[in-house]
Amino acid sequence: MEATEPRQDGPSADVLEPRRRGRERDAEAARAAILSAAEEVFAQRGFSGARVDEIAEASGYNKALIFRYFGDKLGLYQTLVGRMKEQNFAFYMKNLARFAGSADAQLEAADVRGFLAASVRWNFDEFVARPRLMRILAWEAAEGWQTFVSCHPQSTTYSSWPKEGRRLIQRAQEAGIFRAEMSPEMIVAMVATLPLFYIASLRRFTTMFPEADFTSPEALARAREQIVALVLHGVLAHDHHYDHDHNHDHEWGIEETQHADGV
Repeated sequence: MEATEPRQDGPSADVLEPRRRGRERDAEAARAAILSAAEEVFAQRGFSGARVDEIAEASGYNKALIFRYFGDKLGLYQTLVGRMKEQNFAFYMKNLARFAGSADAQLEAADVRGFLAASVRWNFDEFVARPRLMRILAWEAAEGWQTFVSCHPQSTTYSSWPKEGRRLIQRAQEAGIFRAEMSPEMIVAMVATLPLFYIASLRRFTTMFPEADFTSPEALARAREQIVALVLHGVLAHDHHYDHDHNHDHEWGIEETQHADGV
Protein backbone atom coordinates (compact mmCIF):
# COMPACT_ATOMS: atom_id res chain seq x y z
CA MET A 1 0.00 0.00 0.00
CA GLU A 2 1.38 3.38 -1.01
CA ALA A 3 2.09 5.98 1.67
CA THR A 4 -0.05 9.11 1.57
CA GLU A 5 1.11 12.64 2.40
CA PRO A 6 -0.27 14.23 5.57
CA ARG A 7 -3.45 16.17 4.96
CA GLN A 8 -3.14 19.97 5.04
CA ASP A 9 -6.17 21.76 6.48
CA GLY A 10 -5.23 25.22 5.15
CA PRO A 11 -2.64 27.33 3.34
CA SER A 12 0.96 26.74 4.27
CA ALA A 13 3.11 29.19 6.23
CA ASP A 14 4.83 30.16 2.99
CA VAL A 15 1.48 31.39 1.74
CA LEU A 16 0.17 32.92 4.96
CA GLU A 17 3.24 35.00 5.85
CA PRO A 18 3.22 37.13 2.66
CA ARG A 19 -0.52 37.67 3.15
CA ARG A 20 0.05 38.82 6.73
CA ARG A 21 2.80 41.22 5.66
CA GLY A 22 0.55 42.54 2.91
CA ARG A 23 -2.26 43.21 5.39
CA GLU A 24 0.17 45.00 7.69
CA ARG A 25 1.38 47.19 4.84
CA ASP A 26 -2.21 47.92 3.86
CA ALA A 27 -3.05 48.83 7.48
CA GLU A 28 -0.03 51.12 7.73
CA ALA A 29 -0.99 52.83 4.47
CA ALA A 30 -4.58 53.25 5.68
CA ARG A 31 -3.47 54.73 9.02
CA ALA A 32 -1.08 57.11 7.26
CA ALA A 33 -3.79 58.28 4.84
CA ILE A 34 -6.28 58.79 7.67
CA LEU A 35 -3.78 60.74 9.78
CA SER A 36 -2.83 62.93 6.81
CA ALA A 37 -6.48 63.70 6.09
CA ALA A 38 -7.13 64.33 9.77
CA GLU A 39 -4.23 66.78 9.94
CA GLU A 40 -5.72 68.74 7.04
CA VAL A 41 -9.24 68.83 8.47
CA PHE A 42 -8.17 69.63 12.03
CA ALA A 43 -5.95 72.41 10.66
CA GLN A 44 -8.88 73.92 8.77
CA ARG A 45 -11.57 73.56 11.42
CA GLY A 46 -9.96 72.90 14.79
CA PHE A 47 -10.87 69.94 16.97
CA SER A 48 -14.38 71.13 17.77
CA GLY A 49 -15.30 71.90 14.17
CA ALA A 50 -13.79 68.82 12.55
CA ARG A 51 -16.14 66.01 11.45
CA VAL A 52 -15.15 62.37 11.14
CA ASP A 53 -17.30 62.11 7.98
CA GLU A 54 -15.13 64.74 6.31
CA ILE A 55 -11.92 63.01 7.42
CA ALA A 56 -13.21 59.69 6.08
CA GLU A 57 -14.08 61.23 2.72
CA ALA A 58 -10.72 63.00 2.44
CA SER A 59 -8.77 59.86 3.37
CA GLY A 60 -10.67 57.51 1.09
CA TYR A 61 -11.51 55.16 3.98
CA ASN A 62 -14.80 54.67 5.78
CA LYS A 63 -15.70 55.81 9.29
CA ALA A 64 -15.80 52.23 10.57
CA LEU A 65 -12.10 51.81 9.83
CA ILE A 66 -11.27 55.12 11.52
CA PHE A 67 -13.12 54.03 14.63
CA ARG A 68 -11.43 50.63 14.49
CA TYR A 69 -7.95 52.18 14.41
CA PHE A 70 -8.45 55.20 16.64
CA GLY A 71 -11.60 54.65 18.71
CA ASP A 72 -13.24 58.03 18.13
CA LYS A 73 -12.49 61.57 17.00
CA LEU A 74 -10.61 62.36 20.20
CA GLY A 75 -8.52 59.21 19.85
CA LEU A 76 -7.64 60.18 16.27
CA TYR A 77 -6.69 63.70 17.35
CA GLN A 78 -4.66 62.44 20.30
CA THR A 79 -2.72 60.09 18.02
CA LEU A 80 -2.02 62.90 15.57
CA VAL A 81 -0.94 65.46 18.17
CA GLY A 82 0.93 62.85 20.21
CA ARG A 83 3.00 62.10 17.11
CA MET A 84 3.71 65.82 16.68
CA LYS A 85 4.79 66.08 20.30
CA GLU A 86 7.03 63.06 19.98
CA GLN A 87 8.81 64.53 16.95
CA ASN A 88 9.19 67.82 18.80
CA PHE A 89 10.52 66.28 22.00
CA ALA A 90 12.87 64.00 20.04
CA PHE A 91 14.50 67.01 18.41
CA TYR A 92 14.99 68.81 21.71
CA MET A 93 16.50 65.79 23.42
CA LYS A 94 18.95 65.25 20.56
CA ASN A 95 19.73 68.95 20.61
CA LEU A 96 20.42 68.78 24.33
CA ALA A 97 22.77 65.83 23.86
CA ARG A 98 24.55 67.62 21.01
CA PHE A 99 25.22 70.88 22.83
CA ALA A 100 24.97 70.19 26.56
CA GLY A 101 26.67 66.82 26.91
CA SER A 102 26.47 65.10 30.29
CA ALA A 103 25.08 66.76 33.40
CA ASP A 104 28.59 66.88 34.87
CA ALA A 105 30.22 68.54 31.87
CA GLN A 106 31.26 72.17 32.15
CA LEU A 107 29.00 74.42 30.13
CA GLU A 108 30.45 76.81 27.58
CA ALA A 109 28.67 79.97 26.47
CA ALA A 110 28.96 78.92 22.82
CA ASP A 111 27.24 75.60 23.57
CA VAL A 112 24.18 77.05 25.28
CA ARG A 113 24.00 79.73 22.61
CA GLY A 114 24.05 76.96 20.06
CA PHE A 115 21.28 75.09 21.84
CA LEU A 116 18.97 78.11 21.92
CA ALA A 117 19.77 79.16 18.36
CA ALA A 118 19.24 75.66 16.93
CA SER A 119 15.98 75.27 18.87
CA VAL A 120 14.53 78.56 17.62
CA ARG A 121 15.59 77.80 14.04
CA TRP A 122 14.11 74.32 14.10
CA ASN A 123 10.78 75.60 15.44
CA PHE A 124 10.66 78.38 12.87
CA ASP A 125 11.50 76.09 9.97
CA GLU A 126 8.98 73.48 11.09
CA PHE A 127 6.14 76.01 11.09
CA VAL A 128 7.14 77.36 7.67
CA ALA A 129 7.42 73.86 6.19
CA ARG A 130 4.32 72.48 7.94
CA PRO A 131 1.60 75.17 7.96
CA ARG A 132 -1.01 72.61 9.01
CA LEU A 133 0.90 71.97 12.23
CA MET A 134 1.04 75.71 12.85
CA ARG A 135 -2.72 76.06 12.30
CA ILE A 136 -3.53 73.18 14.65
CA LEU A 137 -1.48 74.82 17.38
CA ALA A 138 -3.14 78.17 16.67
CA TRP A 139 -6.55 76.52 17.07
CA GLU A 140 -5.40 74.99 20.33
CA ALA A 141 -4.22 78.36 21.62
CA ALA A 142 -7.62 79.86 20.76
CA GLU A 143 -9.37 77.04 22.62
CA GLY A 144 -7.16 77.23 25.70
CA TRP A 145 -5.08 74.12 24.84
CA GLN A 146 -7.79 71.98 26.43
CA THR A 147 -7.43 69.06 24.03
CA PHE A 148 -3.72 69.44 23.36
CA VAL A 149 -2.68 68.85 26.97
CA SER A 150 -4.42 65.47 26.98
CA CYS A 151 -2.36 64.23 24.03
CA HIS A 152 0.78 62.32 24.89
CA PRO A 153 3.62 61.02 22.70
CA GLN A 154 3.31 57.33 21.86
CA SER A 155 6.82 56.80 23.18
CA THR A 156 7.97 57.97 26.60
CA THR A 157 11.61 58.08 25.48
CA TYR A 158 11.63 61.82 25.00
CA SER A 159 9.01 62.89 27.54
CA SER A 160 11.63 64.26 29.91
CA TRP A 161 12.53 67.10 27.53
CA PRO A 162 10.81 69.96 29.48
CA LYS A 163 12.58 69.05 32.73
CA GLU A 164 15.90 68.43 30.98
CA GLY A 165 15.64 71.71 29.11
CA ARG A 166 14.84 73.61 32.28
CA ARG A 167 17.78 71.98 34.03
CA LEU A 168 20.15 73.05 31.26
CA ILE A 169 18.95 76.62 31.60
CA GLN A 170 19.40 76.49 35.37
CA ARG A 171 22.95 75.21 34.89
CA ALA A 172 23.63 78.07 32.49
CA GLN A 173 22.33 80.51 35.09
CA GLU A 174 24.49 78.97 37.81
CA ALA A 175 27.49 79.29 35.48
CA GLY A 176 26.76 82.97 34.93
CA ILE A 177 25.95 82.51 31.23
CA PHE A 178 22.22 83.23 31.39
CA ARG A 179 20.63 86.05 33.33
CA ALA A 180 19.77 84.75 36.79
CA GLU A 181 16.62 86.88 37.13
CA MET A 182 14.92 85.20 34.18
CA SER A 183 12.62 82.27 34.79
CA PRO A 184 13.87 79.07 33.10
CA GLU A 185 10.28 78.30 32.16
CA MET A 186 10.01 81.72 30.47
CA ILE A 187 13.08 81.00 28.34
CA VAL A 188 11.61 77.66 27.23
CA ALA A 189 8.33 79.42 26.46
CA MET A 190 10.06 82.06 24.31
CA VAL A 191 11.90 79.43 22.28
CA ALA A 192 8.67 77.51 21.68
CA THR A 193 6.23 80.36 21.03
CA LEU A 194 8.04 83.27 19.36
CA PRO A 195 8.44 81.41 16.03
CA LEU A 196 4.87 80.04 16.22
CA PHE A 197 3.10 83.32 16.73
CA TYR A 198 5.29 85.20 14.29
CA ILE A 199 4.47 82.73 11.49
CA ALA A 200 0.80 82.61 12.51
CA SER A 201 0.61 86.43 12.35
CA LEU A 202 2.21 86.99 8.94
CA ARG A 203 -1.06 87.93 7.25
CA ARG A 204 -1.70 90.52 9.95
CA PHE A 205 1.77 92.01 9.50
CA THR A 206 1.40 92.22 5.71
CA THR A 207 -1.83 94.18 6.26
CA MET A 208 -0.19 96.53 8.75
CA PHE A 209 2.85 97.13 6.51
CA PRO A 210 1.78 96.36 2.91
CA GLU A 211 4.98 97.81 1.48
CA ALA A 212 7.19 95.43 3.50
CA ASP A 213 8.26 91.94 2.46
CA PHE A 214 7.36 89.37 5.11
CA THR A 215 6.79 86.18 3.15
CA SER A 216 9.56 85.69 0.59
CA PRO A 217 12.17 83.05 1.44
CA GLU A 218 14.70 85.82 2.05
CA ALA A 219 12.35 87.70 4.38
CA LEU A 220 11.58 84.55 6.34
CA ALA A 221 15.28 83.77 6.70
CA ARG A 222 15.94 87.31 8.01
CA ALA A 223 13.04 87.07 10.45
CA ARG A 224 14.26 83.73 11.76
CA GLU A 225 17.74 85.08 12.48
CA GLN A 226 16.34 88.20 14.11
CA ILE A 227 14.25 86.06 16.46
CA VAL A 228 17.38 84.05 17.26
CA ALA A 229 19.29 87.25 18.02
CA LEU A 230 16.40 88.59 20.12
CA VAL A 231 16.36 85.46 22.28
CA LEU A 232 20.14 85.36 22.65
CA HIS A 233 20.48 89.03 23.58
CA GLY A 234 17.56 88.68 25.98
CA VAL A 235 18.84 85.74 28.00
CA LEU A 236 22.63 86.03 28.01
CA ALA A 237 23.95 87.49 31.23
CA HIS A 238 26.53 89.73 29.54
CA ASP A 239 26.62 90.97 25.98
CA HIS A 240 30.34 90.25 25.88
CA HIS A 241 29.48 86.53 25.80
CA TYR A 242 27.62 87.14 22.55
CA ASP A 243 30.30 89.44 21.09
CA HIS A 244 33.23 87.32 22.28
CA ASP A 245 31.80 84.27 20.52
CA HIS A 246 31.15 86.21 17.32
CA ASN A 247 33.63 83.96 15.50
CA HIS A 248 31.23 81.05 16.11
CA ASP A 249 28.41 82.81 14.23
CA HIS A 250 28.93 80.87 11.01
CA GLU A 251 28.81 77.64 13.02
CA TRP A 252 25.46 78.62 14.54
CA GLY A 253 24.24 80.25 11.31
CA ILE A 254 24.17 83.90 12.44
CA GLU A 255 25.69 85.75 9.51
CA GLU A 256 27.45 89.09 9.41
CA THR A 257 24.45 90.72 7.77
CA GLN A 258 22.22 90.03 10.76
CA HIS A 259 24.65 91.82 13.09
CA ALA A 260 25.04 94.66 10.63
CA ASP A 261 21.26 95.17 10.68
CA GLY A 262 21.53 96.03 14.35
CA VAL A 263 19.87 92.93 15.72
